[in-house]
Amino acid sequence: MAHVSFALGLAVSAAVQAEVPPVSDAQLATDATLIASGRVTAVSERDDSTYPRGKKEGALVTAHYTVTMDVSSVEKGSLSAEDRSLQFTGYSNTHVPAHWVGGTNTMRLEVRPGDEIKVYLQREGDHWVLFHHLGLWLRR
Repeated sequence: MAHVSFALGLAVSAAVQAEVPPVSDAQLATDATLIASGRVTAVSERDDSTYPRGKKEGALVTAHYTVTMDVSSVEKGSLSAEDRSLQFTGYSNTHVPAHWVGGTNTMRLEVRPGDEIKVYLQREGDHWVLFHHLGLWLRR
């Protein structure tokens, strides 16, 4: 029985680690298309609920955030002069069904207007996205 518990513990541990693997600062910088710093001017949230496997109980609720910031500096990539006000999106699972482990959140910090932030972003279509939870640095 101890073997089964230990093996199950390893499997669960591996699954949790596989959800959001840690990355080094160097890898984060390599993966980012844009690295920018500035002050948050606005934050909005929209929640979506999904029901895994067709069940109506145990919803997965995901908050989608849109953050607007005034850019003070760009470390990687480029923005035109008129793009000094930048918007990006990120998300966080705010409620998960019972027995779910792990998550793939990109917003693990709560940002508010006035916060000084540094972000590591990628371009998806016509908008910027926060692609990893370590890609948001906050200074208050």
